[in-house]
Amino acid sequence: MGCPGIAGGRLAGANNKAIAVLVVGSGENAGQGKLLSFVQSETGYKTEVLEQIPSGATNYFVHGAKAGQFFDSASARKFGVAAADVIALFDAGTAEYEVDVYFWTGVSFRHEPVDY
Repeated sequence: MGCPGIAGGRLAGANNKAIAVLVVGSGENAGQGKLLSFVQSETGYKTEVLEQIPSGATNYFVHGAKAGQFFDSASARKFGVAAADVIALFDAGTAEYEVDVYFWTGVSFRHEPVDY
């Protein structure tokens, strides 16, 4: 197993600590991956699988970013972006140009692809 990235910040609103971790398999699970979120709650951390990558996960990396880098104010309202920071999942393969952006809606994470 490897970890090509950890993103932290105000991913789940101003009052909730949150991190995202990209875990990539090795051995017989080589190339598979999962993007996990950990959102602090009153009883610990709530864990959620945001993305399962069946193959090619070694090309991916994760990065925390400001929501404004991907959404202007109109699109942030349209999509319901409720946190200052987002999780950006990049596929760094040679033919890739899209970034998958995960953002907090006030209840859970939502995913939108963004050409970047």
